[in-house]
Amino acid sequence: MDSQDWPDTSNAIINLPRISQSLPTVDEFPGLHEILELNEIFFEEVYPNVPFIHHAKHDPNRLHTLDVQPPLCLRYAMWAHAATRSSRYSDRAAQFYRNARMHLEHDEMQGDGLNFATVAHVQAWALITIVEAETPVPARAYMSNKRAVALCQLLGLHQIDNANLSSRQSSNMLQPPQDFVEAEERRRTFWYIYFSDCWAGSGTGQTPSIKDEEITTLMPSSEYAFREGHPETAQSLQCATSNGLEQSASSMGAAVVSGWILEQCSVHLRQASDVKDHSRERQFWLRHQQLDNIISRILMNLPDHLRAAKTREPLAVFVNMCLHQFTISLFQAAIKLAQKSPSRYETVARLRLRVHRAAENIIDIMRAEAGTDVKKMCPFIPSCLYVAATVYINDLSSGYEVEHAQEALLFIVHTIKLFRKYWRAAQMMLAQILHNLKDCNIDLDATPADATALRCFSLVGEDFDALGPLFATDTLLGELNVK
Repeated sequence: MDSQDWPDTSNAIINLPRISQSLPTVDEFPGLHEILELNEIFFEEVYPNVPFIHHAKHDPNRLHTLDVQPPLCLRYAMWAHAATRSSRYSDRAAQFYRNARMHLEHDEMQGDGLNFATVAHVQAWALITIVEAETPVPARAYMSNKRAVALCQLLGLHQIDNANLSSRQSSNMLQPPQDFVEAEERRRTFWYIYFSDCWAGSGTGQTPSIKDEEITTLMPSSEYAFREGHPETAQSLQCATSNGLEQSASSMGAAVVSGWILEQCSVHLRQASDVKDHSRERQFWLRHQQLDNIISRILMNLPDHLRAAKTREPLAVFVNMCLHQFTISLFQAAIKLAQKSPSRYETVARLRLRVHRAAENIIDIMRAEAGTDVKKMCPFIPSCLYVAATVYINDLSSGYEVEHAQEALLFIVHTIKLFRKYWRAAQMMLAQILHNLKDCNIDLDATPADATALRCFSLVGEDFDALGPLFATDTLLGELNVK
């Protein structure tokens, strides 16, 4: 197939190229100053959302002291992420992405194929998956995620802390960790893959590849313990989901628990379509109550430094929003079932109230991030805002009177509009929201704007007013090619 036959992706933030069989030339490798700058961008702006790579292993001044240097596939994957956050390097993001994938493929095809079976290669695939999900190319992201999952299983990262596992059963492809930092990096790498696999499964309807009952790896330790190399006792996934997170838990641990909840909700929602008799309906409501209790308990028992009102950690902010997003999905399914019985009018009203509170909580969390640089926030936050927007759009299109609904939609649209500068997936969500608004004849142009609320985010080097009119549906729809 010739290159001109490939689909046009020229509108993507990162134009993901076709992968060639040749490796990049030496001339394309960044200089030392560029490496220092790209690494600094990665650990300042990207790492808080992907906290599974230890900084010391990627200090150019210390690489010569390491027994095993990070493979080029991982370094290029890190630089691809850093480049998307920098106006200076943004035009090289696609090249870094291409180099990362070419080195991954090259390592896999070398010798007996075991050169790619390392923790660093799992990390590289994890970062590649995020790039492809942000762009987005969902099919490619799904396959990259499954490669990372398969490598995790091959290396036995899901059973690191299984003292009862015999040497014959365990993977002998990894040497024992040299210290706590190396062991913790392996744990964090596995748990991030677990987290991303839960999200991949929810989007495709597939169950996660790694079953909970097979996991013996302990949860991530605190960020301080990982950064400074101080050993710390961690809890198991079962303990965290049953009793709540420990007060020293990291945002990575909170993300793992949110991924587990997402999978439980996904299973419940898939089974909701099979409710056709009284017995199955009773089971539905029992599962619904159990999941509602779990989400509420996790929210109430979050450590203080991970609560929405107190945290400045971007991954923790995303987790808080996700928990409210799961509540919306859970209760919208319950509303759909309850509406089949005319006698449940009051039940529907109560369920709808919970949905609105969850949507309001998502917006309140977003408003509380006043002054935060969008580049440093979790790139998947727009998905939470999108779900909140569907709540208001559905109610307005159905004729329900919802206080401040249009102001909330206006805020959501403008917030996602800021995110789309860096992540094309946000642009697609924005296009869908605007399309739904136009289909439902909802006019936000005349809605009074809360200028203080809308000016709560900063873009480095950008003036807010330079982003365009406050709101212009037809202009944006034309800009996004939405008919």
